[in-house]
Amino acid sequence: ALAVPSPDSASRASPRSPTASAPAPASPRGKGGETSLARSEIQVGLYMGKSHSPRSDVHLTSPDGTDMTLTDIEWKPESFKPSPYYGGRGIDWNSRMPRLGIMVDFTHAKATAIRSQTVTHHGKHKGVEVPPSGPFEAIFRKLEFTHGLNYLTLNGMFRATGLHRRVVPYVGLGIGFIVPHADAWRAGQDKKDVIHGAQITGVAAQVLGGIEWRVFKSDRKSLFTEYKLAYTANDVTLKDGGSVIANIWVHQVIFGGYYTPWRAGDAAARQ
Repeated sequence: ALAVPSPDSASRASPRSPTASAPAPASPRGKGGETSLARSEIQVGLYMGKSHSPRSDVHLTSPDGTDMTLTDIEWKPESFKPSPYYGGRGIDWNSRMPRLGIMVDFTHAKATAIRSQTVTHHGKHKGVEVPPSGPFEAIFRKLEFTHGLNYLTLNGMFRATGLHRRVVPYVGLGIGFIVPHADAWRAGQDKKDVIHGAQITGVAAQVLGGIEWRVFKSDRKSLFTEYKLAYTANDVTLKDGGSVIANIWVHQVIFGGYYTPWRAGDAAARQ
């Protein structure tokens, strides 16, 4: 006679039975349910914002006997007047250490010297010793970087992934060069001698910190808010061979959006 196995013996099947299945390992997750492991990806972004430049000195030289410094020049940013403040960037988050990245960042900020201000100065203007203070318009009819304190930087980036699926803080530090578009019109100068154009004039550096907001249903799109502080070294050459030197700091509060055209694992997801 054939022995029929009892239900109790079937329930005591060996754990090595090929039919036994092991539970799938749980993936590490941060708050909100997103995996806490960063992934390598490429992001491109555009942004707008508002900038502010604190007072700074301007040094003016010219072959006509001018060698003087104007101190504590007041600047206005005009961030929302044409052409407004804007910028663009691309970020490559590292394939081996995805919390680290390299960013190329272009920024178009502005700074315009207020014409009606009274300034302190020292040195010689057209061969004559200047008094301790006087009207700005006695030296410049116009001094503007309204078509851009344009600077391009290469930045090292770090992001704190895994805190929350929709909130990703990040910081960065970068260095590059400044290409200001200057309008420098000295008092009493013919209009044909006015400098009006872009020049590569010196070093630009910046430090930044912000938050990426992953608020869209599509994980390809996100928003970001950020503060960054930039230093720009502007050494503008005048048509007569003189120069205007203005080292300007730029405080910036920006907002914009990212798009992610590539992310690690995309090829596997399409198979």
